[in-house]
Amino acid sequence: CSGKASHFLSWVWSYKLSLPVRALRHWAEKNPWERHHVNIWWCFFSNNQFRILQGGEANQSTKELAITFGQSVREIGKAWMLLDGLQHSTYVTRIWCIFEVYTARKHDIPCTMLTDPSQEL
Repeated sequence: CSGKASHFLSWVWSYKLSLPVRALRHWAEKNPWERHHVNIWWCFFSNNQFRILQGGEANQSTKELAITFGQSVREIGKAWMLLDGLQHSTYVTRIWCIFEVYTARKHDIPCTMLTDPSQEL
């Protein structure tokens, strides 16, 4: 299904694809009333930070990237941060992920952590 994005998914490119699938499936099971109204903006399908740096967009300053990303995340309205674990998560070691969370919170975007259901306490 397609439509206007309602949730931004922040994740780490090195995660196996099975992790977001499990986490999103788990979220959908826990939120049956909301799951039919979710359209995810996921950079996996939309952009690639590495290509931004390699392509013509590399001339953008950090400030310009922050403005562009901030506008996008404000339009979306909600953010999910996908962690591969509650302890020693790869997510918190990636500066791009920290930048995404910082930008979302700077614009008062509600942020929710998604985790691998097998890692929950």
